[in-house]
Amino acid sequence: MVAILPGAALLAPASSHRRMLTLSGNEIWAATRNRGIEGDALSPSDFSFGIWEATTNLCINGNATTNTTGITDNSSTTSRVTSGTVRFGSTAFEVVSSNLVANEGPSQLISGGVGSTQYTVSAWAWLVSGAATVRATLFDSVGGKQGGTAVVLTATPQRVSVTATTGALGINEASYIETTVQQAGTWRIGGWQVEAQPIATPYVETDGGTAARSAARVQMSVSNAFTPTQGWAAFRMRMGWPSTNPPETFPDFFIWGDNTNN
Repeated sequence: MVAILPGAALLAPASSHRRMLTLSGNEIWAATRNRGIEGDALSPSDFSFGIWEATTNLCINGNATTNTTGITDNSSTTSRVTSGTVRFGSTAFEVVSSNLVANEGPSQLISGGVGSTQYTVSAWAWLVSGAATVRATLFDSVGGKQGGTAVVLTATPQRVSVTATTGALGINEASYIETTVQQAGTWRIGGWQVEAQPIATPYVETDGGTAARSAARVQMSVSNAFTPTQGWAAFRMRMGWPSTNPPETFPDFFIWGDNTNN
């Protein structure tokens, strides 16, 4: 069995060789990207397999698919748009910053949020007009706001994220996508996600409730490449996280085991 562990993108071989692989159905590749409603936002022409661990999006309204239910505005105005640039599907949130204060933007409560828990908040954001420098923020009543790196928005969607831990006995856990300085601008958000993970994984579409993605796997039949005495396998791999900040110490990419029962 060839098991590619969380966060790796396995670049798919030619179509004749792909038929030798058994797919889990939860991997992200051309078919997923062509649908465009969730995933890693790569082009459908990118034929790599995105192999990710299981996750649940706890942001119940991730892409304004139906409405703006659950959104709270903070000195800003947020609406649902169905035209122009979007990141996933055919909708997005559009935010108008008033230039009255810093930290303008929408927030959402985290479904089932609890204290002393590590969450990663992420979203794609891009500029329509004016100016906007934004960040993703985790909030709770004890830990307060814990913000990620601020990003100067352009017309090209960029992903903002933060990984932080809520305070012990904290309540009212929420995620924010907000400006960091006073600015007047119109900008959009798509693929808003909150997950109990140490990294931001590809977007899982939500529309009124939480949604989960099961762990993915690409498996190759041993009989296609291995015999009891010899065999080989080759991969090209693109990591889903920076080498300076892996989600765990010494993450495994490939493991081989062989015994009388396997």
